[in-house]
Amino acid sequence: MESMILSVVIFSFTMAITPGPNNMMLTTSGANFGFRRTIPHIAGVIMGMTVLYILSALGICGLFYTFPRLHLFLKISGSAYLIYFAFRLMVSKRSEYRKSASKPLNILQALGFQFLNPKALMITITAVSAYSLKGEYYVTSVIIMITAFMFIGTLCISIWAGFGAAMGSLLKNDRVFRLFNITLGILTASTVILIIR
Repeated sequence: MESMILSVVIFSFTMAITPGPNNMMLTTSGANFGFRRTIPHIAGVIMGMTVLYILSALGICGLFYTFPRLHLFLKISGSAYLIYFAFRLMVSKRSEYRKSASKPLNILQALGFQFLNPKALMITITAVSAYSLKGEYYVTSVIIMITAFMFIGTLCISIWAGFGAAMGSLLKNDRVFRLFNITLGILTASTVILIIR
């Protein structure tokens, strides 16, 4: 059990701290809206991942094996949304943020996005498939995975949102703001490459 816990902790940290759709969106939100207004987005990501862990533990893996087109549909939908988000980010101007009622994602929006986020699906399915223990320890091992991700994931994604918020003061200059959003847009779009491999 101890080696399983250590493996889950390392896996959770590696998956949560590396760049991906959630982290790019949280960095953008932190930069444009500040850390405090991004907290519901962070909470939604963690809640969505928790739901995905539970669904994976209940057998979503088998659903994808039975209906491989469902998995393909989610990959395509998630990739299309990320490309749309990246494009909107790259062409946005500070004046548009001032004029529009732009808001960071709320808890439900961020939670819902996890079902279109192929990295989130991959993390939860891989974790449950690789690290769950058989028999009487199965439920305990899944609870350990969820708990580890809730704590480690919250810390890691908060770092990305905090980085964006720290950059926010530099983004008062319109040119820097545009360059930052173009860079994050390109990085967000590039995560699609990892999805479609």
